[in-house]
Amino acid sequence: MAVEGEWQRDVDSGGQVQHLIARRLHDLTPLLGRLAEATTSRDFH
Repeated sequence: MAVEGEWQRDVDSGGQVQHLIARRLHDLTPLLGRLAEATTSRDFH
């Protein structure tokens, strides 16, 4: 999912309170198949 919108920070909280005001949502499900092709498996043991 991709989100287009506006990122806001509350000045009174010192920037601790943040909001994303979404204007558009994009379904990127068709791109998920490419992730398997672009990544390789790792064994961290």
